[in-house]
Amino acid sequence: MTNEQGKKVAEQHRQMREGVADAILAWASLENGSVMLLANLISDREDLHFASAIYFAPTSIDVRTSILNRAFLARFNDELQHRDFRELWGKLVKRIDGKRQKRNIIAHSGIATHFQNDENHVRLMKPIWNSYELVPLSKSGQLPGMSANDVLQISKGIWDLAETLQMFTSAVRSFRIGGAQALSQACLQLKTRFSTE
Repeated sequence: MTNEQGKKVAEQHRQMREGVADAILAWASLENGSVMLLANLISDREDLHFASAIYFAPTSIDVRTSILNRAFLARFNDELQHRDFRELWGKLVKRIDGKRQKRNIIAHSGIATHFQNDENHVRLMKPIWNSYELVPLSKSGQLPGMSANDVLQISKGIWDLAETLQMFTSAVRSFRIGGAQALSQACLQLKTRFSTE
C-alpha cells in the first residue's frame, strides 16, 4: 500500500469511527426520549426516575420497546377516538424496530479494510472471528458489510426517529392539557412529519 493509499484508508477509518459513534449517540437519544414519553404516558407528573426504572429494568431493547408500546396503547385505548394517533404510533414502532436491528449490527461489528477489485475498502463488518455466524463475505462482487455512508444514513434515520418520538411526547402533553382537539392538531403535525420522511 502506498503512502497515499494509507492516508485514504486512515481517513475512511476515521469517518467510520465517527459514524459508529454518531449512531450509538443517536440511539441513546432515542432511548432517553422513550423514557420521557413513558413518563408522560404513566403519570401527569412526568416522573422520570420512575419511568427510567421501568424502562431500563430489562436489558433487551425488544422488551423496552414492548413496555413503551403497551403503555402507549393503554393510555390511548379508545380505538375510535384515538385511531389516527394509534396508527401513527404503529408506524413509529415499526420504524424503531427496523433501526433497532441496524443499530445492533453497528454496535456489534468491527471496522475492517477489505481488498477487492484492486482497491482497499473500509467496511463495518461482523467480527471476523465469530465462528457461530459464518457469512459469505460478498455476493456477486458486492462489498461486504456497511460503508461509512451506510452507517451515517442509519444514524441520521435514528436521529430523525428520536425527533419524531419527541413529537409524540409533546402530543401526549398536549392531550393532557387540551384534550381531543389538541391531540387532533398534534396528529396533523405527525402526519406531515411521516409524509416527509
